Amino acid sequence: MGKLFTQPVERSIQPIIKLMDNPPSQPLIAWDRTKPVDLDLPTLSKKDALKLYQLTKHIL
Repeated sequence: MGKLFTQPVERSIQPIIKLMDNPPSQPLIAWDRTKPVDLDLPTLSKKDALKLYQLTKHIL
């Protein structure tokens, strides 16, 4: 199953290299391979991220 979804490192790292060579102007971004992800998605909630941090910071 893994072979269906995996790519060689040389190929999978290309979108990251492009972003590093040509950084976007936004201070915070999220990408899914080659497409930007909407930061307003509920799964990227700042409030939830802070809550998770508060609950787990003692582990770090």
